[in-house]
Amino acid sequence: MKFFLTLSTVAFSLMAQAAAAVISFEDIPGRPDPDDVMTAPELIVADESGTVLYDVVGNQKNKHVSPWGADSPNTYTSVQGKASLTYAFEAGYVNTFTLLWGSIDSYNDIEFFRDGQSLGKLNGADVRATLDGKGTSIIKIFLDELFDEVKLTSSTNAFEHVVVSAALEPVPVPGAVVLFGSALAGFGALRRRR
Repeated sequence: MKFFLTLSTVAFSLMAQAAAAVISFEDIPGRPDPDDVMTAPELIVADESGTVLYDVVGNQKNKHVSPWGADSPNTYTSVQGKASLTYAFEAGYVNTFTLLWGSIDSYNDIEFFRDGQSLGKLNGADVRATLDGKGTSIIKIFLDELFDEVKLTSSTNAFEHVVVSAALEPVPVPGAVVLFGSALAGFGALRRRR
């Protein structure tokens, strides 16, 4: 029993030392219904720095490209170069964030916060590598921790997006956690036999 408790203590202390949340995402086919995207008061602009363009329609060469498509009358937000935009949510703490992300680029970052502390960051290059060349997509992001703010940053023009949703949803338990739990249970059973 002492071995099992020691192993559990080491495992939990190692997990506690990991500062970053586990961030995963999925590509959702299609386009959102423009009537179903988040707006005020559900979506709160908590902070911005630099140039952020709201209610943008269409494209402007070397400035921004519509995630809806060039001829669409639907609006989007564009975080310009060396700028950032932080959203908070009326719902409070959430664990998923879904956005229509236009021109997913390596200079686009999404950082997640809880009570002002960073939980981790997702870079556009990480997302784009899984999309088989698609430049615009609906991306649903899951965290294994709750967050209350999301910061979108672009180091050069631009981070075009439409926030589709932010919610508290069940997130699948990674297989490694299940495997680790099974190993601990097995050690406990072996120890009991002795």
